[in-house]
Amino acid sequence: MLKEKDPNIKSAVLLLEELSEDDEIRRLAEIEDMARRDAYDRIRTASRKGEERGLRKGRKEGKLEGEAKGRLEGIEIGEAKGIIVGRQEGEAVGILKGKLDTAASLLKIGMTVEQVAELSKLTVDQIRELI
Repeated sequence: MLKEKDPNIKSAVLLLEELSEDDEIRRLAEIEDMARRDAYDRIRTASRKGEERGLRKGRKEGKLEGEAKGRLEGIEIGEAKGIIVGRQEGEAVGILKGKLDTAASLLKIGMTVEQVAELSKLTVDQIRELI
């Protein structure tokens, strides 16, 4: 063939084959680089999505735990306040009942309503209700 007979053609064909190989190698390298970048982007996107999903789940679980803890603390505080208020109300009722019993006894022994009111610290109206 011509390339075998003419050294210039042979040299040109060899150069053309070399350049063609370089273009092919460059093209393959570009394809490989694009595939590597795509894989990296997919991994980064998946990682970001996983992180976001984990954060959402963590926030949700944290919120539920916080609400449960808050309810328990609220119940404990409510019970403690209820006990305190109940004691105070019970003491007030007991004191009033004691005063009313004492007032009734004083009236039985002949003291006047005004004298009983002064001694018991009850109002005259409260004492009159006993009569």
